[in-house]
Amino acid sequence: MSLTVIELNDGEYFVSSEEGKIAYRVTANGNKRSCTCADFSGNIQKDPQFVCKHILATVTGNGNIFKIESIEHKKAKLDERFVMEIQGREFVKYSGVLDLAHQKGLQSIQVEVIQFPTKDNGLEAVCKAIVESRHGDMFIEFGDANPKNTNQKIVNHILRMAATRAKARALRDFTNIGMTCLEELADLDEATDEKNDNSRARNAGSRKSETSQTAPETKKESAPPVDRGLDSESKPNPSSKLQPQQPEPGNESRGQQKNDIAPSAAQIKAIENLSRRKGVSVEELDEIAQQRFGAAFQNITGPEASTLIRHLQQSA
Repeated sequence: MSLTVIELNDGEYFVSSEEGKIAYRVTANGNKRSCTCADFSGNIQKDPQFVCKHILATVTGNGNIFKIESIEHKKAKLDERFVMEIQGREFVKYSGVLDLAHQKGLQSIQVEVIQFPTKDNGLEAVCKAIVESRHGDMFIEFGDANPKNTNQKIVNHILRMAATRAKARALRDFTNIGMTCLEELADLDEATDEKNDNSRARNAGSRKSETSQTAPETKKESAPPVDRGLDSESKPNPSSKLQPQQPEPGNESRGQQKNDIAPSAAQIKAIENLSRRKGVSVEELDEIAQQRFGAAFQNITGPEASTLIRHLQQSA
């Protein structure tokens, strides 16, 4: 039975099956011959000179040959979705290189283990990959993987990573892709995290710069020192005997000379609590103030109140 042969360009054919239900792609360009039928795939490994009936139909002219004078071929192109930029460099995913290889006529990929990972060799695996095009062109590359040049998540899959790297390098040779595959990187997560950290740092710096340029300047008023360890949030007792009063008319010059600032409510409360714990009476407080500050307790300033608090804390 004569087979139907459709001749394309560059020694490429489509040859129908005997039933005429399907067609096989045949390459018969000089000594480079191949066919996608099961008969050819099953015998070519045993006999490199084997040719199937579909190849014979093209080289002997026994089939009904129909030549297509002009056919538009879609140009093979790497899909940009498989390309990633990391720290200013472009990397391609293995799946992207494999996709491009199929566009360019990938025939087969074979992987051979050169070295299995063991404790003696530092758990390093080495694989060899052989990529063959439909025209018979072959590309051979090697890939290695060990715990030091792989991500921590891949440590338990060292052999598979070595095989993937070998295939990726062979496919890059076949497709003429100069970019490194992501799978060939030692630690993709580290590279990605560093890039994200740098990006966050730049964004934070930009936001800080914008804030410093646009935020209005505000004058901060200095607050008197407060003893944070002694009920600083408590409110003073309005009826407390310890609450200082405004300076007497005779003491106005003293307040002006010392930049007088009235004690805060927290300072008064701290003095009240400390004097109660230490058993110091109001009269004794007034005597201490006279000796240390030369003024009655009711007329002490904020800084003097801080000094009094430290004195009470250190007293026996």
